[in-house]
Amino acid sequence: MRHTKLVVGDELFIPPQKRYVITMPFTAVEEQHYQSLFRQLAELCGLDTHGAPLRPDWDPNDSAVLEAMRSALNRLRKTALHPEIGDQNRRALGHRAGPIRTLADVLDTMIEQSESSLRVDRRAILTHKLKRGQMLENSPRVQLALKLWQDVLKESKALVQAAREKLISELEKAKEAGVNEPDGKPHNGRYDDDSESDENDADDQDKAAGGRVGDAQRELRYALEIQHRAEFFCANAYFQIKSNETMTALDSDEFRRLGRLETEGYERAKRVRQEILQENRGKARRKMEELSGKAASQSFTVIPECVFAKPGGIEGRRIAEELEEFGGLLNDQANQIDSWREAVIQLLLKDLVDEDDEIEITGDEYENSTKVQDEIQAYLTILKAAISDRHVALTGIAPSELAKYEEQVAYRLAENNDGPAPKLMMRLFKERQAVVPDLQGKQSPWSLRAALVSLRERLAKLRIHANSDNRRAQVEQASIMEQLKSTQEQQTEQTKAVAMLEKEAKKVRSALNTRIAFYRQLQIVSDMVALYEGARDDEAITAAVQEEENLGNALATAEAKHRYLVHLKETNAKDEHRLCVICQSTFVVGVLTVCGHQFCKECMTAWFQAHHNCPMCKRKLSLANLHNIVLKPQALKVVSESAAEGDHGDHGDNSSGSSRGDVGEQFGRQTGRSKKTGIYSNFSADQLDMDLPGPSFTTKVDTLIRHLLWLRSSDPGTKAIVFSQFPEFLVILAQAFTHYHIGFSRFSDCDGIAKFKEDPSIECFLLHARAHSSGLNLVNANHVILCEPLVNTALELQAIARVHRIGQENETTVWLYIVDGTVEESIYNLSVQRRMEHMGRNLRGKSAESTPELLDRNLELANSLEMQQAQLSKLMSKNKMAGEEVAKADLWNCLFGSSARRSAAATEAADEEQLQNNALVRRHLLASVAEERQE
Repeated sequence: MRHTKLVVGDELFIPPQKRYVITMPFTAVEEQHYQSLFRQLAELCGLDTHGAPLRPDWDPNDSAVLEAMRSALNRLRKTALHPEIGDQNRRALGHRAGPIRTLADVLDTMIEQSESSLRVDRRAILTHKLKRGQMLENSPRVQLALKLWQDVLKESKALVQAAREKLISELEKAKEAGVNEPDGKPHNGRYDDDSESDENDADDQDKAAGGRVGDAQRELRYALEIQHRAEFFCANAYFQIKSNETMTALDSDEFRRLGRLETEGYERAKRVRQEILQENRGKARRKMEELSGKAASQSFTVIPECVFAKPGGIEGRRIAEELEEFGGLLNDQANQIDSWREAVIQLLLKDLVDEDDEIEITGDEYENSTKVQDEIQAYLTILKAAISDRHVALTGIAPSELAKYEEQVAYRLAENNDGPAPKLMMRLFKERQAVVPDLQGKQSPWSLRAALVSLRERLAKLRIHANSDNRRAQVEQASIMEQLKSTQEQQTEQTKAVAMLEKEAKKVRSALNTRIAFYRQLQIVSDMVALYEGARDDEAITAAVQEEENLGNALATAEAKHRYLVHLKETNAKDEHRLCVICQSTFVVGVLTVCGHQFCKECMTAWFQAHHNCPMCKRKLSLANLHNIVLKPQALKVVSESAAEGDHGDHGDNSSGSSRGDVGEQFGRQTGRSKKTGIYSNFSADQLDMDLPGPSFTTKVDTLIRHLLWLRSSDPGTKAIVFSQFPEFLVILAQAFTHYHIGFSRFSDCDGIAKFKEDPSIECFLLHARAHSSGLNLVNANHVILCEPLVNTALELQAIARVHRIGQENETTVWLYIVDGTVEESIYNLSVQRRMEHMGRNLRGKSAESTPELLDRNLELANSLEMQQAQLSKLMSKNKMAGEEVAKADLWNCLFGSSARRSAAATEAADEEQLQNNALVRRHLLASVAEERQE
């Protein structure tokens, strides 16, 4: 057995060890982020926030449910340390401008996400209103549809204006950051068609600005799409009202007014549509202008004429005849390729739809444009095949299997009258086959490179005879050398031309892609104003109204939450005095209105029953406009672990809402028992109450920094081990320690262990659970700080054993950090429960008055039993980004144990209060009191 300290403990002297649990509350920012994430993850598990199933068929043994619970627990444990730990948490925050380190960064990101969510909700409501208007059009209720669309138009214009201002702001920030403005975006928030920069500049800028410019561009486009639909539908409504003789008299003033409004509406819709399409149109136009300029200056790749030298000798005559025939084939193919290239350029330079105001729109533009794109695609397919044929003829290298497969698929589709322009494609394949540069009658594929090999072989044979003064051989040698030089020059020129053709084909395809992107977006915009084909009866309309009300309530709730986040940013004070203006008293549980005023929960509940407005500004409020807030006092609660285990049943209830005064009272109450449990009588949580001259990272990081600074001042030279199961958290700690000038070393550092032992400026050693630290001796430290509680006590004991071992000469202290009201509380309770069960079995039949030594020994025994029962190979998850492995049976307790306990306590208190407020019960109690007084 590896863990033998308990067995030989009587023969050794190891200084005693004290254990402390430091329970801390979240800040308001962390609380909001954690609770929001907790609700989201619980829903993904199919449970509510108290762990009750949301569906009757919820199966706790389902593999998907177990995986969701395991992932949720892992994310929540990381969030309790720092919101940025873990890939999923980072993606959820969506912060791309750089790493998030401080609470201010977290709050800014939460506000950005909240703003984005509000915009999505507002667009969803407007979209549903547009849809409901379509249900009412082409009927006698078209005027109701017009009124609905006009309201949407008004709101959409406000959205567009806000989106423009947001885009301008992001462009200014990008410019200040030293990044060029994105492609086609001047400072008025509109696109510029005349910009000559490459479209990739926009992507580079977007990446450099953290994606914010791109997000602002998308928000503007989404808002413009809503405005375009509203403008178009309003114009359509004017037409329907004008055309209905029962509503409008023919040739009347109202008829002409509606006609004018219709024309103006369609014109405004067109301008909005052009702005939506402006970016893709600009890219397509720049490609078209580039091709047009090349065509005008004749700067396209020129395929050189293939002419070979004619030898005067006999030896090279056969090869010369073959080269002459081959050159003719290459020239014929070049002429055909030039013809195809010219046809492609002409098609690519055709005007885009909706671009020229002078061209009348007939409605067939998109269909015609699709035909043009298909024809271009057919020409590009055949050009790629012909260039490949030419490359094979020059080099003798066969095309790739992928290229062959693509040609076969294109031919098969065209043969079955499918694919892009099938008739044109079949004709082009026939033309291509007619000009393939392949010499007929050859047993093996003939190529220019093969001809060069033959010429070199003949030259080698002739060189032997020429060296022996054979006059004829010398003449033949000179002729072959001239023929070889000419063929090499032709191969070089033709190969270079093929490479240029391939490059040119890529540019042409890029131009085609920009046109396709333009027409694809045009189709999307066109589909948005297509005729509604769904149900139009009263039941469907009523359902649509109900859906809008639900969306409105969701929007009001989101606005209240957003107002709370903005409120947190505006106040930016940790110990701000929370005062209810109604009862003039401080509060913990309160309500924040969407207008930014806060009240205690009781007062606002009573007020809202009689008045549906704000007590301060009298703004009209709905229930969704009220956001519940919990303003926990920023105070620590410190107890010894053995005392906490003795009060295990009350830990979850006592740890929340304790103030600094409560801490003093609690220590006073436990003074008598501290002699038995080992609680420090000279340590108070107030000693960690110090201001940090810098940014706030998170509650746990800030507390750890204060703790280390306190150790530095109270016990100079002391050293500590900081242990966490998540290496990513240690990276954040390293940055925080560097900021506050706390010396540290890490297990992963070169000579990190030696520095910790020998360098007096190194105050702490960062150790994680995957460091394989078994056998590591760090007895020069006498403090172990556990950053989070662990289900597998063996991992915790591995870290503690680095200092509490043979060779330790000083008392050691273990500090365990727990965030109140999180899964950490549930995990700690589960861990204590297991050790209490071991201690309970060992204490059966013992005296009720146990000595401190007996309690310590029993605790040591419980820890030893936990070590023996642990399967060391299964303590950590196989996923290296996750922490410890949690058993399936423990998942629910770890996630909802503390929450369920609090919920049960709250329900019991509410039942008791309701019982006391019952009239019959109160009369009975009063009568009982009166009888007692008479007696």
